[in-house]
Amino acid sequence: MKITTDQKTVELEKISEEIKNFKVLDIGSGSGIIANRIRDQLGVKITLVDVVDKRKVDLPLTIYDGQNLPFKDKSFDAALLIFVLHHAEDPQAVLSEAKRVVRDKIIVYEDIITRNPFDKIDSFLHGFAFNKTWNLQNEAIFKSEEEWKAIFKKLN
Repeated sequence: MKITTDQKTVELEKISEEIKNFKVLDIGSGSGIIANRIRDQLGVKITLVDVVDKRKVDLPLTIYDGQNLPFKDKSFDAALLIFVLHHAEDPQAVLSEAKRVVRDKIIVYEDIITRNPFDKIDSFLHGFAFNKTWNLQNEAIFKSEEEWKAIFKKLN
């Protein structure tokens, strides 16, 4: 099953075995639509966290500052970061916090920038429109696959 939102697709089959029966934290959950579908399909206990409340679902949400997750160490089995890191002021800090509060798995879906000039324009327009719609003040920063891998490697 594929969940599509804002022209992004999350393939549920790819993550289902990774998080089935887990306690999951959805960091940067946005509308909560993806988390709601994951909860319904996989039966996981899912907690939403974001910097603003833009929920369109009836799931509990914790608001946080975008840097420090208000949860104890190893509170969750898994974390989802679905098309959110490019909107974070400090994506490395978000990943570090995810690593702190998660026991097992961190699953990341992220836009990547390529050398294609049209891709760069599309990414800029996406980030600009998203930030205006959500009234966020920071600039969306897209990275290449190599840049993301370097950050992941640095954080082990």
